[in-house]
Order: sequence, then structure tokens, then C-alpha cells
Amino acid sequence: MSAPASRLAAHGETCRPLVAALVATSILACAPPGPPPNGNYSGDRPTSTAVVDQPVFDFGTVEPGTIVRHQYVIRNDGQHPLDLVKITPGCGCTYVKPVDKTIWPGHAGILEVALDTHGLSGPQSKAVRIRTNEGGRPEVELRFQGQVASDVKVTPDRVVLGRPGTPLSGSVEVEMLDPAASVTGVKSQYGQLELHQAPLGGSGRGVKIVVTPRRNGLTGLFNDRIVVTTTSKRQPKVTIPVMGSL
Repeated sequence: MSAPASRLAAHGETCRPLVAALVATSILACAPPGPPPNGNYSGDRPTSTAVVDQPVFDFGTVEPGTIVRHQYVIRNDGQHPLDLVKITPGCGCTYVKPVDKTIWPGHAGILEVALDTHGLSGPQSKAVRIRTNEGGRPEVELRFQGQVASDVKVTPDRVVLGRPGTPLSGSVEVEMLDPAASVTGVKSQYGQLELHQAPLGGSGRGVKIVVTPRRNGLTGLFNDRIVVTTTSKRQPKVTIPVMGSL
């Protein structure tokens, strides 16, 4: 072998361990963090097992506009890493912040849930659904419930008109729970509704509103809101969604 070739071969022998070390370092840098030293992967069919000791949290009674927070503890009692693949809040007023999306065997992760009660009233029950990589039960449901203090009760909380199986007129009852408060006004937010009100019958305090859409020669889907103003300091304005089809 010539001297240059010999030097090239020697150089190649020297570079190979260096290249291998660099590749190994690169792989380690890109790899996810390894399991804890006491991780248990024994067993013929390794699985992940999600356990939540308190899946239902009751926040009691709060004033409207309060932001309520709670941290759920999710434990992995299985033998395989537990991945929180997808987290779905129950509504737009619920926010979820996962601290750890991978929970190692024998360890626990935290999921913080916050509920913005602005615009809410009365009993509340919101679900948060978590899809995991667990084989037998891939979905976990957490529930966030309680009461938002209210001076006004609306029944039903929305009105649907003109769609299949529903009439082209409807009604909604607005009951004042605070004896010192009263209804001061009722109107259509976008002017698409005819509203007729009458006092509630029996011992109820408030109004019953009969709702019909204004034709105006229009057809198709429509959305509007009934806006009810009151003397309540807690709920000076209540909006009731109305949707339907002409």
C-alpha cells in the first residue's frame, strides 16, 4: 500500500469512531427523555394505565365572571409510557393546560383546567375528554361542576325555530330569582325576531316571551339573540340565543 493510501486508511480508521460518536450524540439530542431509573417494563404485554383518583371536581358556588381552576392528577399504573394524545375541552369557556404529555410508569402528571364563568349562570357541568394510548380504555373523562350564582333563570336556555321537527314560533320564560330585581326591557339584538311578552303565571316573577321570526322576504338559516335587561346588579343583561330556518 502506498504512503498516501496508508495515511488515508489510517485517517479513515481514526474518523470512523469520531463519526459514530457524532451520530450517536445527534440521535441522543433528538430522542425524547428516557424513562426514570425505576421504570418497570416487565410483563408479556406491556400496557399503560391511566388512573385519576378524583375525576370529578365540584367548585361549589361562585359569582359570575369568576375563573375557577383545578389541577387533576393523572397517574400511570401500567408498565408502558402513557401518552396524552388529544385533550378536548367541553366548551369554549373551558381551558386546559397539560404539564406533561407523557407520563412514565409509576409516575403522575398534572392537567390544569380553568373555567371562565363570565356569561354563565346556574348549575354547570363541563367535561374534558382525554384520548390516550391505553389499549383497553383509550379515553378518560374529567368533569368540572358547580353553581354560578344567579338572579335570573332562563328556560329553555336557547330557542330553535323552523328546523325539521320544530315549529316556526316558540317561547322562553325569564324568571327573576332575586325578589328585589325585575325585568326592564326585552329586544331582538339583530332585529330578526318578533317578541311578545307577558307576566309569568302562578307565583313566578318575570316574563314569558313568545318568539317568531320576521319574514322580510328572506329564506334560509338565521341567528339572533333575545336581549333581556334587568335591575339585577349580578346580571344586568341576559342574552338568549335564537336560531332557525325560514
